[in-house]
Amino acid sequence: MNADPNRLLTVRRTWRALLAGITLAALTSCALGGGSDEASSKDSTSMPSVSPPKTAGKPQPTPSSAATPRVKTEPPRKKISVDTVTENKAQTVSGSGSALLQLNRQGDFAIVMQLDCSKCKGTMNVTQPDRGSPLGEAKTPMKGAFLFGVTESEWDREAVVLTVNGTWKATFRSWNSLEPKTGRQSGRGSDVIYLADSYSEVIVDYKPKNKSDSFGARIFNSKGSSRVFGNDEAFVESFESKFPGVIAITTNGKWTVEPR
Repeated sequence: MNADPNRLLTVRRTWRALLAGITLAALTSCALGGGSDEASSKDSTSMPSVSPPKTAGKPQPTPSSAATPRVKTEPPRKKISVDTVTENKAQTVSGSGSALLQLNRQGDFAIVMQLDCSKCKGTMNVTQPDRGSPLGEAKTPMKGAFLFGVTESEWDREAVVLTVNGTWKATFRSWNSLEPKTGRQSGRGSDVIYLADSYSEVIVDYKPKNKSDSFGARIFNSKGSSRVFGNDEAFVESFESKFPGVIAITTNGKWTVEPR
């Protein structure tokens, strides 16, 4: 099947008004290779009901009982300003060592951070100020992608805290500008994928990197629904979800996603 450009445009516009009530805390805590909680091996589905943004500049928060926990953190002293990210314009910054990356988003969309830490040493951690669980954590060298700015609890966090030793490069883009993919996808580590064709399920095959690794996924489809699932053990399992849509994977292990 080939991606339909007109349908792709429709999907992108639909997501602008979406997702104030997705539970991310359980997912992120189980999917970072540092342990798991009681929800780590359970599958959950959330079908949020949200209102369209009232302004074109920034989404208006919709009441939600599933906010990401806030924990007071001390950000790095080094601050780097990222130029304005728009629907069609990504921004890339680079640096060395830990830094607070200050963002400027023009529009109502979630953001994908593509991180190249292939020249880093030790452990990389990426999160947001006062966030209760990290967006990602991995041993370096590594490359990966992380999704944030999806829920109401994240909309006022226009910054990313990167803790790392070594030189790095980060690109920030709208999830509406992701390259459309079709068919079977495979990889290692965290990634964000836009599956552009019509599917009704995905078969996920996951192999942990080590005993402390785990897998978490969030699916956001063009119908306005979402699905969150994860596991801290190797598995092959089918999950029902309508596509086109975006799937955000958080792990350090190997995975294959096959839509059908």
